[in-house]
Amino acid sequence: MALLLRVTGPPAKRLGDGYTHVFGLLGGCIGRHPDCDWVLPDPELYVSNTHATVALQDGQWLLTDTSSNGIRINNEPEPMPPRSSRPIADYDRIHIGPYEILARLMPDR
Repeated sequence: MALLLRVTGPPAKRLGDGYTHVFGLLGGCIGRHPDCDWVLPDPELYVSNTHATVALQDGQWLLTDTSSNGIRINNEPEPMPPRSSRPIADYDRIHIGPYEILARLMPDR
């Protein structure tokens, strides 16, 4: 199973072709550092160098907050607790800095 993440709204246009990223079985990291698997530029520095990781564990995608500025999911008023993990559901909206990211689970064919 793969995980497709897609930036929505005006920031997507600024990212060009980088507005989506597909994570495979090995998962990866998201952040503003060029070594991240998915780089989200942010001159305001709300996005940490390595803001989050995604990993496939026991058939479920997990999002782990590795940031100093937090991650909000959907319309939850409070961000995830620092260094915590939570499952990613289909159509979750992940808020990282100025980015709203739509999650899509892509089952094996």
